[in-house]
Amino acid sequence: MKDFQRGEKLHTLLQRVKELLNPTDFALFREEADEINAHMTTRIIVGGILIALVDMILQMILGKRQYFGYCFYMLIVFVFIFGVTVLQYTRSYTHATVRMYVIVGILMAFSIILNMGVEPEDGCLFFITTLCVLPPLIFDRPWRMMVMTAGITALYVLANCIFVDEPDNLLRNCLYSILVALISMTLCIGRTDTRLDALRKNRMASQNAMHDPLTMILNRRGGEETIRTLISSGVPGAFIIIDVDNFKRVNDTYGHKRGDEVLKSVTDEMRRIFRVEDILMRYGGDEFIVYAVRMVDWNTVSNRLRQLNTNVKSIVLDEEKNDVITVSVGCCINDSTYPSYDDCFAVSDHLLYKTKQNGRDSFRCVDYSYDEARVNRYKEENEAMDSGKAAAKNA
Repeated sequence: MKDFQRGEKLHTLLQRVKELLNPTDFALFREEADEINAHMTTRIIVGGILIALVDMILQMILGKRQYFGYCFYMLIVFVFIFGVTVLQYTRSYTHATVRMYVIVGILMAFSIILNMGVEPEDGCLFFITTLCVLPPLIFDRPWRMMVMTAGITALYVLANCIFVDEPDNLLRNCLYSILVALISMTLCIGRTDTRLDALRKNRMASQNAMHDPLTMILNRRGGEETIRTLISSGVPGAFIIIDVDNFKRVNDTYGHKRGDEVLKSVTDEMRRIFRVEDILMRYGGDEFIVYAVRMVDWNTVSNRLRQLNTNVKSIVLDEEKNDVITVSVGCCINDSTYPSYDDCFAVSDHLLYKTKQNGRDSFRCVDYSYDEARVNRYKEENEAMDSGKAAAKNA
Protein backbone atom coordinates (compact mmCIF):
# COMPACT_ATOMS: atom_id res chain seq x y z
CA MET A 1 0.00 0.00 0.00
CA LYS A 2 2.83 2.39 0.90
CA ASP A 3 4.64 1.54 -2.32
CA PHE A 4 1.47 2.33 -4.27
CA GLN A 5 1.09 5.70 -2.51
CA ARG A 6 4.75 6.53 -3.19
CA GLY A 7 4.22 5.64 -6.83
CA GLU A 8 1.17 7.89 -7.00
CA LYS A 9 3.07 10.78 -5.42
CA LEU A 10 6.00 10.27 -7.80
CA HIS A 11 3.64 10.18 -10.79
CA THR A 12 1.90 13.39 -9.61
CA LEU A 13 5.28 15.09 -9.12
CA LEU A 14 6.46 14.07 -12.60
CA GLN A 15 3.23 15.35 -14.13
CA ARG A 16 3.67 18.67 -12.32
CA VAL A 17 7.26 18.98 -13.57
CA LYS A 18 6.15 18.12 -17.11
CA GLU A 19 3.41 20.77 -16.92
CA LEU A 20 5.89 23.38 -15.69
CA LEU A 21 8.39 22.64 -18.46
CA ASN A 22 5.81 22.30 -21.24
CA PRO A 23 2.43 23.90 -20.28
CA THR A 24 -0.40 22.20 -22.18
CA ASP A 25 -2.37 25.42 -22.71
CA PHE A 26 0.56 27.56 -23.86
CA ALA A 27 -0.56 27.32 -27.50
CA LEU A 28 -3.75 29.19 -26.56
CA PHE A 29 -1.64 32.24 -25.69
CA ARG A 30 0.67 32.26 -28.72
CA GLU A 31 -0.47 35.69 -29.90
CA GLU A 32 -0.08 37.16 -26.41
CA ALA A 33 3.40 35.60 -26.17
CA ASP A 34 4.47 37.18 -29.46
CA GLU A 35 3.16 40.56 -28.32
CA ILE A 36 4.96 40.34 -24.96
CA ASN A 37 8.21 39.31 -26.67
CA ALA A 38 7.91 42.13 -29.20
CA HIS A 39 7.60 44.72 -26.42
CA MET A 40 10.42 43.09 -24.45
CA THR A 41 12.68 43.16 -27.52
CA THR A 42 12.15 46.91 -27.83
CA ARG A 43 13.00 47.42 -24.15
CA ILE A 44 16.18 45.32 -24.40
CA ILE A 45 17.39 47.25 -27.46
CA VAL A 46 16.61 50.69 -26.04
CA GLY A 47 18.09 49.75 -22.66
CA GLY A 48 21.21 48.32 -24.30
CA ILE A 49 21.81 51.45 -26.38
CA LEU A 50 21.41 53.67 -23.31
CA ILE A 51 23.74 51.50 -21.19
CA ALA A 52 26.38 51.48 -23.96
CA LEU A 53 26.21 55.26 -24.37
CA VAL A 54 26.46 55.93 -20.62
CA ASP A 55 29.32 53.45 -20.31
CA MET A 56 31.17 55.11 -23.22
CA ILE A 57 30.84 58.51 -21.56
CA LEU A 58 32.14 57.13 -18.25
CA GLN A 59 35.11 55.45 -19.95
CA MET A 60 35.95 58.71 -21.75
CA ILE A 61 35.89 60.58 -18.43
CA LEU A 62 38.00 57.92 -16.70
CA GLY A 63 40.35 57.68 -19.68
CA LYS A 64 40.15 53.89 -20.07
CA ARG A 65 40.49 53.57 -23.82
CA GLN A 66 40.60 49.78 -23.83
CA TYR A 67 37.16 49.49 -22.25
CA PHE A 68 35.90 52.40 -24.33
CA GLY A 69 36.45 50.30 -27.44
CA TYR A 70 34.39 47.42 -26.09
CA CYS A 71 31.58 49.82 -25.15
CA PHE A 72 31.71 51.16 -28.70
CA TYR A 73 31.42 47.63 -30.08
CA MET A 74 28.46 47.00 -27.77
CA LEU A 75 26.76 50.13 -29.10
CA ILE A 76 27.29 48.96 -32.69
CA VAL A 77 25.75 45.55 -31.85
CA PHE A 78 22.64 47.12 -30.31
CA VAL A 79 22.22 49.60 -33.16
CA PHE A 80 22.55 46.75 -35.69
CA ILE A 81 19.93 44.69 -33.83
CA PHE A 82 17.69 47.74 -33.66
CA GLY A 83 17.93 48.24 -37.44
CA VAL A 84 17.16 44.58 -38.20
CA THR A 85 14.20 44.59 -35.79
CA VAL A 86 12.74 47.74 -37.34
CA LEU A 87 13.02 46.24 -40.83
CA GLN A 88 11.24 43.04 -39.77
CA TYR A 89 8.70 44.65 -37.44
CA THR A 90 5.03 44.08 -38.21
CA ARG A 91 1.90 45.20 -36.36
CA SER A 92 0.78 41.62 -35.91
CA TYR A 93 4.01 40.79 -34.00
CA THR A 94 4.56 37.83 -36.33
CA HIS A 95 7.61 35.74 -35.32
CA ALA A 96 8.38 38.11 -32.43
CA THR A 97 9.33 35.15 -30.22
CA VAL A 98 11.81 33.86 -32.82
CA ARG A 99 13.32 37.35 -33.11
CA MET A 100 13.62 37.49 -29.33
CA TYR A 101 15.59 34.22 -29.32
CA VAL A 102 17.90 35.50 -32.08
CA ILE A 103 18.54 38.80 -30.29
CA VAL A 104 19.21 37.17 -26.92
CA GLY A 105 21.47 34.64 -28.64
CA ILE A 106 23.47 37.42 -30.35
CA LEU A 107 23.82 39.35 -27.09
CA MET A 108 24.92 36.25 -25.18
CA ALA A 109 27.48 35.40 -27.87
CA PHE A 110 28.73 39.00 -27.73
CA SER A 111 29.05 38.75 -23.93
CA ILE A 112 31.22 35.63 -24.34
CA ILE A 113 33.44 37.41 -26.87
CA LEU A 114 33.67 40.48 -24.64
CA ASN A 115 34.49 38.39 -21.56
CA MET A 116 37.16 36.42 -23.38
CA GLY A 117 38.58 39.54 -25.02
CA VAL A 118 38.91 41.72 -21.93
CA GLU A 119 40.34 39.57 -19.15
CA PRO A 120 39.55 35.84 -19.55
CA GLU A 121 41.59 34.98 -16.44
CA ASP A 122 39.94 37.55 -14.16
CA GLY A 123 36.40 36.23 -14.01
CA CYS A 124 33.10 35.94 -15.82
CA LEU A 125 31.04 38.74 -14.27
CA PHE A 126 29.75 40.21 -17.54
CA PHE A 127 28.72 36.83 -18.95
CA ILE A 128 26.99 35.49 -15.83
CA THR A 129 25.11 38.79 -15.46
CA THR A 130 23.67 38.54 -18.98
CA LEU A 131 23.07 34.80 -18.51
CA CYS A 132 21.02 35.46 -15.39
CA VAL A 133 19.05 38.40 -16.84
CA LEU A 134 18.38 37.84 -20.55
CA PRO A 135 16.94 34.29 -20.98
CA PRO A 136 14.16 34.77 -18.35
CA LEU A 137 12.97 37.83 -20.28
CA ILE A 138 11.76 35.53 -23.09
CA PHE A 139 8.17 34.34 -22.80
CA ASP A 140 7.99 30.85 -24.28
CA ARG A 141 7.76 27.21 -23.24
CA PRO A 142 10.33 26.84 -20.41
CA TRP A 143 12.01 23.76 -21.89
CA ARG A 144 12.99 25.76 -24.97
CA MET A 145 14.50 28.55 -22.89
CA MET A 146 16.35 25.96 -20.82
CA VAL A 147 17.80 24.34 -23.94
CA MET A 148 19.02 27.74 -25.15
CA THR A 149 20.51 28.55 -21.72
CA ALA A 150 22.28 25.18 -21.57
CA GLY A 151 23.64 25.65 -25.10
CA ILE A 152 25.00 29.13 -24.36
CA THR A 153 26.58 27.90 -21.10
CA ALA A 154 28.22 24.99 -22.93
CA LEU A 155 29.59 27.46 -25.50
CA TYR A 156 31.03 29.61 -22.70
CA VAL A 157 32.64 26.59 -21.02
CA LEU A 158 34.20 25.60 -24.37
CA ALA A 159 35.55 29.15 -24.84
CA ASN A 160 37.09 28.99 -21.36
CA CYS A 161 38.76 25.69 -22.18
CA ILE A 162 40.35 27.34 -25.21
CA PHE A 163 41.34 30.77 -23.85
CA VAL A 164 41.89 30.29 -20.08
CA ASP A 165 45.24 28.73 -19.19
CA GLU A 166 45.11 28.76 -15.39
CA PRO A 167 43.29 25.60 -14.15
CA ASP A 168 41.90 27.30 -11.04
CA ASN A 169 40.42 30.14 -13.08
CA LEU A 170 39.02 27.68 -15.61
CA LEU A 171 37.34 25.63 -12.88
CA ARG A 172 36.00 28.77 -11.18
CA ASN A 173 34.53 30.23 -14.39
CA CYS A 174 32.93 26.90 -15.35
CA LEU A 175 31.39 26.33 -11.91
CA TYR A 176 30.06 29.89 -11.71
CA SER A 177 28.55 29.72 -15.19
CA ILE A 178 26.84 26.36 -14.50
CA LEU A 179 25.48 27.60 -11.17
CA VAL A 180 24.10 30.79 -12.75
CA ALA A 181 22.67 28.77 -15.66
CA LEU A 182 20.65 26.70 -13.15
CA ILE A 183 19.44 29.90 -11.49
CA SER A 184 18.49 31.32 -14.91
CA MET A 185 16.56 28.14 -15.78
CA THR A 186 14.66 28.36 -12.48
CA LEU A 187 13.80 32.00 -13.24
CA CYS A 188 12.60 30.98 -16.73
CA ILE A 189 10.19 28.44 -15.22
CA GLY A 190 8.96 30.81 -12.51
CA ARG A 191 8.43 33.82 -14.77
CA THR A 192 6.64 31.76 -17.43
CA ASP A 193 4.34 30.18 -14.84
CA THR A 194 3.54 33.62 -13.38
CA ARG A 195 2.84 35.15 -16.80
CA LEU A 196 0.67 32.21 -17.86
CA ASP A 197 -1.32 32.38 -14.64
CA ALA A 198 -1.98 36.10 -15.22
CA LEU A 199 -3.05 35.45 -18.83
CA ARG A 200 -5.38 32.64 -17.73
CA LYS A 201 -7.04 34.91 -15.16
CA ASN A 202 -7.41 37.73 -17.70
CA ARG A 203 -8.95 35.39 -20.26
CA MET A 204 -11.31 33.91 -17.67
CA ALA A 205 -12.41 37.40 -16.61
CA SER A 206 -12.93 38.38 -20.24
CA GLN A 207 -14.98 35.25 -20.92
CA ASN A 208 -17.10 35.84 -17.83
CA ALA A 209 -17.77 39.40 -18.97
CA MET A 210 -18.85 38.18 -22.42
CA HIS A 211 -20.95 35.16 -21.39
CA ASP A 212 -24.30 34.72 -19.72
CA PRO A 213 -23.76 32.98 -16.35
CA LEU A 214 -27.07 31.06 -16.53
CA THR A 215 -26.95 29.58 -20.04
CA MET A 216 -23.15 29.83 -20.59
CA ILE A 217 -23.59 31.24 -24.10
CA LEU A 218 -22.63 34.75 -25.15
CA ASN A 219 -24.47 37.56 -23.43
CA ARG A 220 -25.77 40.63 -25.26
CA ARG A 221 -22.47 42.46 -25.05
CA GLY A 222 -20.36 39.57 -26.31
CA GLY A 223 -22.85 38.35 -28.91
CA GLU A 224 -23.60 41.74 -30.44
CA GLU A 225 -19.89 42.54 -30.74
CA THR A 226 -19.16 39.23 -32.48
CA ILE A 227 -22.15 39.36 -34.85
CA ARG A 228 -21.58 43.03 -35.71
CA THR A 229 -18.00 42.19 -36.69
CA LEU A 230 -19.12 39.29 -38.89
CA ILE A 231 -21.84 41.28 -40.67
CA SER A 232 -19.66 44.37 -41.20
CA SER A 233 -16.96 42.05 -42.63
CA GLY A 234 -19.45 40.77 -45.22
CA VAL A 235 -19.85 37.27 -43.74
CA PRO A 236 -23.29 35.93 -44.83
CA GLY A 237 -25.58 33.97 -42.54
CA ALA A 238 -29.03 33.54 -41.06
CA PHE A 239 -29.96 36.15 -38.43
CA ILE A 240 -32.45 34.46 -36.09
CA ILE A 241 -34.40 35.90 -33.15
CA ILE A 242 -35.98 33.35 -30.81
CA ASP A 243 -38.56 34.25 -28.17
CA VAL A 244 -39.90 31.82 -25.53
CA ASP A 245 -43.69 32.10 -25.65
CA ASN A 246 -45.50 33.29 -22.52
CA PHE A 247 -42.38 33.08 -20.40
CA LYS A 248 -43.78 35.47 -17.79
CA ARG A 249 -46.56 32.94 -17.17
CA VAL A 250 -43.92 30.25 -16.59
CA ASN A 251 -42.25 32.35 -13.88
CA ASP A 252 -45.56 33.34 -12.30
CA THR A 253 -46.99 29.79 -12.30
CA TYR A 254 -43.97 27.57 -11.69
CA GLY A 255 -41.47 29.95 -10.07
CA HIS A 256 -38.29 31.64 -11.21
CA LYS A 257 -36.14 28.56 -10.52
CA ARG A 258 -38.21 26.54 -12.98
CA GLY A 259 -38.03 29.48 -15.39
CA ASP A 260 -34.21 29.37 -15.22
CA GLU A 261 -34.30 25.63 -15.93
CA VAL A 262 -36.48 26.29 -18.98
CA LEU A 263 -34.01 28.85 -20.36
CA LYS A 264 -31.14 26.39 -19.91
CA SER A 265 -33.15 23.64 -21.61
CA VAL A 266 -34.00 25.90 -24.56
CA THR A 267 -30.30 26.77 -24.85
CA ASP A 268 -29.41 23.06 -24.88
CA GLU A 269 -31.84 22.48 -27.76
CA MET A 270 -30.30 25.40 -29.65
CA ARG A 271 -26.85 23.88 -29.19
CA ARG A 272 -28.06 20.56 -30.58
CA ILE A 273 -29.63 22.11 -33.66
CA PHE A 274 -27.04 24.71 -34.59
CA ARG A 275 -23.35 24.19 -35.29
CA VAL A 276 -20.24 24.97 -33.25
CA GLU A 277 -19.30 27.87 -35.55
CA ASP A 278 -22.73 29.51 -35.20
CA ILE A 279 -23.00 32.41 -32.75
CA LEU A 280 -25.52 31.85 -29.96
CA MET A 281 -26.42 34.68 -27.62
CA ARG A 282 -28.91 35.44 -24.91
CA TYR A 283 -30.26 38.83 -25.93
CA GLY A 284 -32.06 39.36 -22.65
CA GLY A 285 -34.80 37.78 -20.55
CA ASP A 286 -36.46 35.10 -22.69
CA GLU A 287 -35.04 36.23 -26.06
CA PHE A 288 -32.14 34.64 -27.91
CA ILE A 289 -30.31 35.53 -31.11
CA VAL A 290 -28.46 33.13 -33.39
CA TYR A 291 -26.23 34.06 -36.32
CA ALA A 292 -25.84 30.88 -38.35
CA VAL A 293 -22.60 31.65 -40.16
CA ARG A 294 -22.76 31.12 -43.96
CA MET A 295 -26.06 29.25 -43.66
CA VAL A 296 -27.89 30.96 -46.54
CA ASP A 297 -30.02 28.21 -48.03
CA TRP A 298 -33.68 28.85 -47.16
CA ASN A 299 -34.62 25.15 -46.96
CA THR A 300 -31.69 24.37 -44.64
CA VAL A 301 -32.52 27.25 -42.30
CA SER A 302 -36.24 26.47 -42.32
CA ASN A 303 -35.65 22.81 -41.50
CA ARG A 304 -33.55 23.77 -38.48
CA LEU A 305 -36.12 26.27 -37.25
CA ARG A 306 -38.90 23.72 -37.72
CA GLN A 307 -36.82 21.23 -35.75
CA LEU A 308 -36.33 23.83 -32.98
CA ASN A 309 -40.09 24.42 -32.78
CA THR A 310 -40.60 20.67 -32.41
CA ASN A 311 -37.76 19.93 -29.98
CA VAL A 312 -38.58 22.61 -27.41
CA LYS A 313 -41.99 21.02 -26.91
CA SER A 314 -40.15 18.19 -25.14
CA ILE A 315 -39.63 20.68 -22.28
CA VAL A 316 -42.71 19.76 -20.25
CA LEU A 317 -43.98 21.99 -17.46
CA ASP A 318 -47.04 19.93 -16.45
CA GLU A 319 -47.79 16.54 -18.03
CA GLU A 320 -51.38 16.40 -16.79
CA LYS A 321 -52.23 19.75 -18.35
CA ASN A 322 -50.02 19.06 -21.37
CA ASP A 323 -48.26 22.36 -20.61
CA VAL A 324 -45.13 22.52 -22.78
CA ILE A 325 -42.70 25.18 -23.90
CA THR A 326 -43.04 26.74 -27.36
CA VAL A 327 -41.00 29.39 -29.15
CA SER A 328 -41.68 32.00 -31.80
CA VAL A 329 -38.96 32.75 -34.33
CA GLY A 330 -38.19 35.49 -36.85
CA CYS A 331 -35.34 35.03 -39.31
CA CYS A 332 -33.80 36.88 -42.23
CA ILE A 333 -31.08 35.34 -44.36
CA ASN A 334 -28.27 37.84 -44.86
CA ASP A 335 -26.73 37.34 -48.31
CA SER A 336 -24.07 39.98 -47.48
CA THR A 337 -26.33 42.79 -48.71
CA TYR A 338 -27.45 43.79 -45.21
CA PRO A 339 -25.18 46.69 -44.20
CA SER A 340 -25.30 46.26 -40.43
CA TYR A 341 -26.39 44.28 -37.40
CA ASP A 342 -29.21 46.76 -36.74
CA ASP A 343 -30.67 46.23 -40.22
CA CYS A 344 -30.69 42.44 -39.77
CA PHE A 345 -32.24 42.83 -36.33
CA ALA A 346 -34.98 45.14 -37.61
CA VAL A 347 -36.09 42.67 -40.31
CA SER A 348 -35.94 39.59 -38.06
CA ASP A 349 -37.70 41.41 -35.23
CA HIS A 350 -40.50 42.41 -37.63
CA LEU A 351 -40.86 38.78 -38.72
CA LEU A 352 -40.93 37.66 -35.06
CA TYR A 353 -43.74 40.15 -34.45
CA LYS A 354 -45.69 38.68 -37.38
CA THR A 355 -45.18 35.17 -35.97
CA LYS A 356 -46.61 36.21 -32.62
CA GLN A 357 -49.53 37.90 -34.32
CA ASN A 358 -50.41 34.63 -36.04
CA GLY A 359 -50.61 32.51 -32.89
CA ARG A 360 -46.96 31.95 -31.83
CA ASP A 361 -45.28 28.49 -31.82
CA SER A 362 -43.97 28.93 -35.35
CA PHE A 363 -41.34 30.75 -37.42
CA ARG A 364 -41.07 33.15 -40.32
CA CYS A 365 -37.97 33.11 -42.49
CA VAL A 366 -37.19 35.22 -45.57
CA ASP A 367 -34.25 35.06 -47.94
CA TYR A 368 -34.66 38.24 -49.93
CA SER A 369 -31.99 40.92 -50.14
CA TYR A 370 -31.81 44.00 -47.95
CA ASP A 371 -33.39 46.21 -50.64
CA GLU A 372 -36.24 43.71 -51.12
CA ALA A 373 -36.73 43.55 -47.35
CA ARG A 374 -37.09 47.32 -47.19
CA VAL A 375 -39.62 47.33 -50.07
CA ASN A 376 -41.71 44.55 -48.48
CA ARG A 377 -41.64 46.26 -45.09
CA TYR A 378 -42.75 49.52 -46.72
CA LYS A 379 -45.62 47.73 -48.49
CA GLU A 380 -46.79 46.07 -45.28
CA GLU A 381 -46.76 49.37 -43.40
CA ASN A 382 -48.76 51.07 -46.19
CA GLU A 383 -51.27 48.21 -46.26
CA ALA A 384 -51.67 48.46 -42.48
CA MET A 385 -52.22 52.22 -42.74
CA ASP A 386 -54.77 51.77 -45.54
CA SER A 387 -56.62 49.13 -43.51
CA GLY A 388 -56.69 51.43 -40.51
CA LYS A 389 -58.03 54.33 -42.57
CA ALA A 390 -60.73 52.10 -44.12
CA ALA A 391 -61.81 50.83 -40.71
CA ALA A 392 -62.00 54.37 -39.36
CA LYS A 393 -64.04 55.50 -42.41
CA ASN A 394 -66.51 52.63 -42.05
CA ALA A 395 -66.90 53.40 -38.37
